[in-house]
Amino acid sequence: MWDLSDNLLPGPEIMLCKLPPRNIDKLDRLRMIQLSSVGYEHLRHFCFGDRQVRVCNARGIFDTAEGTLN
Repeated sequence: MWDLSDNLLPGPEIMLCKLPPRNIDKLDRLRMIQLSSVGYEHLRHFCFGDRQVRVCNARGIFDTAEGTLN
């Protein structure tokens, strides 16, 4: 786990991470988290739905490309 440094608070509106920081409750302006992982079950205890924070995962990141290259 990690903490976002105090000089970056109240924090960003959008965050790209695998795991959110421990001090996520101090990120008052946070509206969206883009995960660099496919799963998101490890985030349930953060209750982002109560804070109206949209969470996006990286579904399809390991898919094979379709089509041909020219």
